[in-house]
Amino acid sequence: MLVHTLVAIDPRYPTVSDEVRAGLADARRELEREAPKGAAADPYLAAQNGHHGHHAKASKKKGKRKKAKKEKAHA
Repeated sequence: MLVHTLVAIDPRYPTVSDEVRAGLADARRELEREAPKGAAADPYLAAQNGHHGHHAKASKKKGKRKKAKKEKAHA
């Protein structure tokens, strides 16, 4: 039913003028400048590229705690 409906309405991405695209690029740069110190300017893009921004330290600490707990249980 969902596929039939989507085929029937034939959704398409809207076209964006060069002027609007330039305005969006300006807004993106402005927002990226507002990122907190130590955080990725674009966390989504950083995650896609394998970087984890300021959350990486917390994740590494959690991994070390799990490993230490596991080793202690086997000792």
